[in-house]
Amino acid sequence: MTVTAASSPATSRSTGAASSAAPQVVIYACDGQPVGRPAGFILACGDGGLALQSLTWSGWGGPTATANGELRQNICIPNCATGGSVSYPAAVTVSGLTGGRYTSLHTTAPTAPDPSSNFRLDLNGPVFVSR
Repeated sequence: MTVTAASSPATSRSTGAASSAAPQVVIYACDGQPVGRPAGFILACGDGGLALQSLTWSGWGGPTATANGELRQNICIPNCATGGSVSYPAAVTVSGLTGGRYTSLHTTAPTAPDPSSNFRLDLNGPVFVSR
């Protein structure tokens, strides 16, 4: 299964209606495209081996937004090409709203091998910061 970020640019076509009085808030996907309220979002830009899927957001556009969904991780046994993937229930928080985009992302997936991770959200997608 391949998970990709929603590819619509930050316009009224983005998921979630934006009022004409408020600018559209986005995060940037691995391809450098802005997305609003993504249902899926790749966290490992190099190989797509870590991603969020089935995200349901609340508070999008405020200082902090949260989502529930799944963290999908490739299983590289016997190797990454044939190992498949596993999904874990996950909570996601984006914050650091600056200039119409969130700049930080935190995942919590208590049953995953790495239950907590922090990412910086750059203009070219997420960058892992710490566990």
